[in-house]
Amino acid sequence: MSSSPSLRKIVAITLVFSFLLLENCSQRSSTKPEEAKPNDTPLGELMGHMQYDFIKLGLALQHGNRRLANFYMHEVNEVYGDIVAKKIMDGQIDISQKISQILPTKSRLEEVIETNDTANFLSAYHSMVVSCNNCHMETNHAFIIIEEPQENFNGQNFGVQHPLYSE
Repeated sequence: MSSSPSLRKIVAITLVFSFLLLENCSQRSSTKPEEAKPNDTPLGELMGHMQYDFIKLGLALQHGNRRLANFYMHEVNEVYGDIVAKKIMDGQIDISQKISQILPTKSRLEEVIETNDTANFLSAYHSMVVSCNNCHMETNHAFIIIEEPQENFNGQNFGVQHPLYSE
């Protein structure tokens, strides 16, 4: 059985097209994806996450809820660790190195929460707020002023754990 010239042409064009398509796909898959850059998450976004968790941490401490405070301290530590690990520079300022200056007050706050030292919850939290603000001043961000939360965060109860809700 012989093929018509037009059928041979269609098969040849299809084979060439398929070859080019496969070649293009294999080149894409063989190239390595670009590795994440140290500054792949903007500093402002990381700090925003830290502040969000830090506010909730403060409210949990104000309500004497150690368990919830421990949870939010862990969340703050995750962002802190990300900032340190990402080697973030802001111009000539090594933010990842500078943030390490809050480590002593952060460690104290963690200890106060871990030991359930409710008498020192708020003072340890305040000390960390001061450390954050000092770091902001040293990194030319004095316009960012962290304060202790003054009201309940809308949408979450920061008091002690209670039994399941019933309707």
